Amino acid sequence: MQSSDDAAPLTHKPPPRDPDKEFDWEKAYKCADGLLRLSELCLDQWKEDQRWERKLKESPNGLHVEGAYHCAICGHHDQKEEHWRDQHGTTCMLCHSAIDRGEIPASVASDEDSWYSTSDLEDVFAVKTKVVRKWVKAGILKAHTIAREGERFPFQLFLIEENKDTLPPKQLVKNKFVKERNKEGQYAFHHEPWFHFVNPAEHLKGYKILDLLREIKDDERITSHPQLSTVPAIPYLFTADPL
Repeated sequence: MQSSDDAAPLTHKPPPRDPDKEFDWEKAYKCADGLLRLSELCLDQWKEDQRWERKLKESPNGLHVEGAYHCAICGHHDQKEEHWRDQHGTTCMLCHSAIDRGEIPASVASDEDSWYSTSDLEDVFAVKTKVVRKWVKAGILKAHTIAREGERFPFQLFLIEENKDTLPPKQLVKNKFVKERNKEGQYAFHHEPWFHFVNPAEHLKGYKILDLLREIKDDERITSHPQLSTVPAIPYLFTADPL
């Protein structure tokens, strides 16, 4: 029979302090300074959010804003141009007009996981822009197009709900942070692509994007990409087993 002491849960005690090891004041100062800077940034962001909350109470339908803003949809940035701010976020006037005309839902400005852009598809599946345009032209992907004067190619976005048989939810293909120790013995973080952690053929089973990727030519693939690390994306996508 076990005693009451034997049945008690085990607790992990911290290692004993080495009395001969000096306290690292420099390291402690860096940690404290980093926390202070982070708290200041959070406070500034909170003040900015509160300021906009008050403004939107006065103008519930939104208002024009000027300054250094990025469009939450197309990413356009121009300090000389006006932007529009409402409950969904800040957009350029072209995207705002597209929302007003009903060409794209207003929620895309606040819900980035509900759609892909062309550059998203390039990043996630290592395909060139011309491939995405080819799929749109063939009717394989349904796109919403926002043209900008002076730009050769218009901005296109792809609602997952409208392409759910082909495109997976973004959560399935998000890159991950990996912690590694560098040459100096310090830990560093970097991104690794999603397909380094799963077997894509099983992970995306049932989505037509895999069949489309099998059909593209070598010159339509991005063979070197910052987010793909040192592992070629396409050859690995179609191996039977994960690396």
